[in-house]
Amino acid sequence: MVFVGFTAVFYWFGGFSNPGFLTEDTLYDGSRLTRAWIYTLAMFFGGAFSVCFIEHEIGILAPINLRFRYVLGGLGLMAGGVIWGQMLHQAIAL
Repeated sequence: MVFVGFTAVFYWFGGFSNPGFLTEDTLYDGSRLTRAWIYTLAMFFGGAFSVCFIEHEIGILAPINLRFRYVLGGLGLMAGGVIWGQMLHQAIAL
């Protein structure tokens, strides 16, 4: 359910609109923008997967749970994906 919520937030920020298709008469190359957009998708959904589904313990005698680190890293990836996507859309709007 949380993963669906993260996906809705990404949609709300305009993450699913490809900026490469918006460049008919601009100086930007559509294929490079599409590749950057795919990277933002990978960052966001990799982070969302890390936050929602990864449970990792290390150690044999006294196991250490690394979930908190995965949650922080996932939140960082999601924030980076959203910010990078917004930067792509703002560059096209100029």
